Amino acid sequence: MADLRQQIASAVEASRDDLVSFIQTLVQSPSLANDEGPVQNIIQDKLESLGLDTEKILVRFDKLKDHPGFSDDGFSPDSRVNVMGQWHNDGGGRSLILNGHVDVVPTGPENLWNKSPWSGSVKNGRIYGRGSCDMKAGLGAGIFAVQVLQSIGFKPDGNIMIQSVVGEESGGCGTLTNIVKGYSADAAVILEPTSLKVCPIQSGALTFRLTIPGRATHAAMRWDGVSAIEKFNLIHQSIIKFEKERHDSFNV
Repeated sequence: MADLRQQIASAVEASRDDLVSFIQTLVQSPSLANDEGPVQNIIQDKLESLGLDTEKILVRFDKLKDHPGFSDDGFSPDSRVNVMGQWHNDGGGRSLILNGHVDVVPTGPENLWNKSPWSGSVKNGRIYGRGSCDMKAGLGAGIFAVQVLQSIGFKPDGNIMIQSVVGEESGGCGTLTNIVKGYSADAAVILEPTSLKVCPIQSGALTFRLTIPGRATHAAMRWDGVSAIEKFNLIHQSIIKFEKERHDSFNV
């Protein structure tokens, strides 16, 4: 086992420059929500170069809308795609999913950046650019994990599935699509940045809409109206209190 670990460590070090270059390429391909197609093509090409069976999976809201985990993020309901790559192994072992998303949050005013948010520049051992941390580096690392294992001739007993998904930043429609389509494994690693710490739990997210009724009135006769904003503030404070109680209930 120690010898295998050393082989892996040596192969990782030998792949360092290629991995950095690949992550730079991903960062340099802008992939805001609803515009992930070009970077997904890069991902698919890389997976195919490793000999994985690849598939593009169309994300369609009409197939998700009745699922309790669905959140309509307001983007295209039928033109975004996930990319899947499967490394099939017939050793009868347990299977593993490596999951990462390619969509990124908006850059904000680009004039506030020292360089283009899509530069992928390297400075002092860090890659800079939108999505470099969240989470193209993680996805790239997962893909190169397969490449490294292949380079030393190691073949896992179980299947490895790499999932490059869309829509994580705005509701999770990409991963939900994979779940609804039945793609599963014995375990999954979400390749989000965690300072290299294993995080076996997460708080999750809940998306919902509230309708707060009010009654309009003239500003000079405020007492005749009902402020929906003031009523919402009471609800908001209750949600904050509930969140704290929920988090405090976990001994972590």
